[in-house]
Amino acid sequence: MDFRYLVLGLLLWLPNVHSSPMKQMDELVPLISQSPSKAYEKINYLQSKQSDTLSPRESLRLNVLKCFTLITLGESKAAINLALLGAAKAKSSNISEAQPYFLTCMSEANIDLGNFKEGLPLLDTSIALSKEYQQPQALSYALRMRAQHGTNSEDYGSVIEDLRLMLDVYRDIFTQKNNWFWSSEAYIYLTAANFWYSSGDLENGLKYLSLSLNAKDSIGAIHHRILLTASKINFHTNNFEISKAQLTEAKASISSLDSSLEMAYSYAIIASIHVDFGQFNQAESFVLLALTKMKSRFKFIDVMRVNRLLAQIKFSQGKPEEALKLMKTIVAQANRLKQYGDLKEFYHILKDYYLSQNDYPKAYEYLNKALEATNEANKTLNSARFIQYKARLDRQAALNNKDKFSEFKSKPTRNLLYDQWMIVAATFVTLIIIALFVLGNHRKKLATKRKAKANEKRTIFTQLDEILNQAKFNEYPLSLLLVDISKLTDNQYEKLEQGGNDVLREQDFMVRYSDTEWLILLPHTTNAGCHRIIRQFQINLKQYTNDEHIFGMSSLQQFDSLDSLIKRANLDRLTQFKNRQIRVNSFESQAS
Repeated sequence: MDFRYLVLGLLLWLPNVHSSPMKQMDELVPLISQSPSKAYEKINYLQSKQSDTLSPRESLRLNVLKCFTLITLGESKAAINLALLGAAKAKSSNISEAQPYFLTCMSEANIDLGNFKEGLPLLDTSIALSKEYQQPQALSYALRMRAQHGTNSEDYGSVIEDLRLMLDVYRDIFTQKNNWFWSSEAYIYLTAANFWYSSGDLENGLKYLSLSLNAKDSIGAIHHRILLTASKINFHTNNFEISKAQLTEAKASISSLDSSLEMAYSYAIIASIHVDFGQFNQAESFVLLALTKMKSRFKFIDVMRVNRLLAQIKFSQGKPEEALKLMKTIVAQANRLKQYGDLKEFYHILKDYYLSQNDYPKAYEYLNKALEATNEANKTLNSARFIQYKARLDRQAALNNKDKFSEFKSKPTRNLLYDQWMIVAATFVTLIIIALFVLGNHRKKLATKRKAKANEKRTIFTQLDEILNQAKFNEYPLSLLLVDISKLTDNQYEKLEQGGNDVLREQDFMVRYSDTEWLILLPHTTNAGCHRIIRQFQINLKQYTNDEHIFGMSSLQQFDSLDSLIKRANLDRLTQFKNRQIRVNSFESQAS
């Protein structure tokens, strides 16, 4: 009898003994998204009980998992400190493959704190190292982060390529030699859904949203978060009944969250959806729940943003005194924390309120303040992007220097032919000097022409900006058309320009914006008027060329610049290409 009990005890004990730490860590990865508090407890347990038996790689991986868990729990500063130590240890231990994971964690934590100057360059470095060390798990996660940030900042041109690579790489995440950390499949598809929805392609947005909802790991807490996003998207695509059903399901599944901070974020999103439906009393109750939990965790920026939602609810409930008091508090807080993106939104809310009260001087005052805040926000983001691009150039230069140094080391020592080659080189340099002297006058003429052309281009930009500013000041509609003319000959272009003068009005502005693009600015013109003009131009184009020409179109919004109008017109043109199945073949193959 005693022997049988001993055998049974051994059978129950042996599987735990032989369960490797790496296997246990594989099981922790999905748990971080589903239940970060439980994941954090298990990580601490492994570190306390097995720290002496873990290999350097296993120890580093456990810190990678802990870093991403801290972010999920809202402990971004602690995650940064841990990532710094982890990256240094990975370097000293010569385990280079761990570095992109720590850099991605550090980047995500900085972006969560609004520190884009640090976060974006780190993300680029992580992507470069993930490629160098062949880490598809790190690469797909970092690309998802960069795509989401690009979507939020409306940098759609770069997002398409990130999404394409992300979907392609994600299929191979389990082909690398050692597992580290990977993104949920449901979140991969959700990032694509957010992009297509934000860029105006509702059909693809809903398709990838469906893929996200039906992904294998879309369960529990992950499914809850996706339901909230789906409810928001379906509301704004007029699928109101689906949106309500998804909101009800999300509210019922909120118990799947084990972190009070995650619950707070969910309460805030639920409140915003109730606001969309005009259910302000229900929205207020969820906002108050969110604020209680956020204040207990000292999430001051999140509290500020949720108070904005509460102020909007108070305005809608007919309680302007309470709303204005809240707005005054959060405006002061946004100024103190230099959160210019939030400040812009706050001023717009105040502008809209005073407009509704027919207090036009006050409304105009807050409109100007919103413009100033927008400029400051753009400066901050542009500064972050400049640092990001500079880091890319520095990294490329470092790689080039490394190649040159390797080439230098591999060269043989100086031989007898060296002097002869130096004579040839000196002769060649002399000939170049003579040629430069002869061509000097010709270059001066070219420089004069270039200067005249640059002055002409500056004049064109000035004219375009004047038309834009006049439309903004007088608040009338304005549309922009952009078409690729790279395939037209000079003769065809002249004929098209002559035909354009017949189609356009005297107030319209038509210019060859670049060597390959033709730009048309149409004051006092809505989208419907634009479509009529496009049809007339397409008739003219067919007379001169058989090629297909697609016009990109954008309409002026209050804070648009010429660059943002042109970007949206280019995006419209890309979307039309995609709808004709010129662009998204690889996306279709991923979804099949």
